[in-house]
Formats: sequence, C-alpha cells, structure tokens
Amino acid sequence: MEGDGKISFLPKVSDRPLTPSDLNLTPGQDYMVANVIIDGKIRRENLRHTGNDEKWLQRQIKGQGASSIEDILLATCDANNKVTVFMKETKKKPVDLLM
Repeated sequence: MEGDGKISFLPKVSDRPLTPSDLNLTPGQDYMVANVIIDGKIRRENLRHTGNDEKWLQRQIKGQGASSIEDILLATCDANNKVTVFMKETKKKPVDLLM
C-alpha cells in the first residue's frame, strides 16, 4: 500500500505481456501518417507537409486503381511516401437485423 492510500501491484513474471525484447527483436520505429484525402477531398496542407504535390498524388492513387479522388474515402501517406487508399463503399449492403 502506498503512502497516499493507493494500492500498487506488479503482475507475476509468468503473466506479464510479451515484449519484442523478450524475443530479441528490434522492430522499426512507427511514424504517423498524413491523411491526404478525406471523403473525396484533398487535404492540401497535409499533402504539402509530405513534400508532394497534387500531380504526384494523382499518380499514386491511379496506380492503386482509383479513377477519381471523389471515389476515395481515405488516403494516407507515410514517412516513406507510401500511399494507402481506402475506397468509398458504392453498394449499400442490406442490413440483417437477425445477426
């Protein structure tokens, strides 16, 4: 028990979460991604921060099969300029209330 009345505890060694260092792994650093398209609209400020322009972005999304920016729900750009595109759902799925 702590001096302020709170209780502190440590998990048993056998029950603590596994970490990469437990397996002698050194994973790469995670970096944030920039949302460059949200709901079919280019976020120009975010795109500018990636160091790229709209022509570059157009080439990237066409390379991933998107015909138009308006068809994209979300597109992100990581620190290595890898663009990930998530398309808008065009077909409405029927709602199954029994599931």
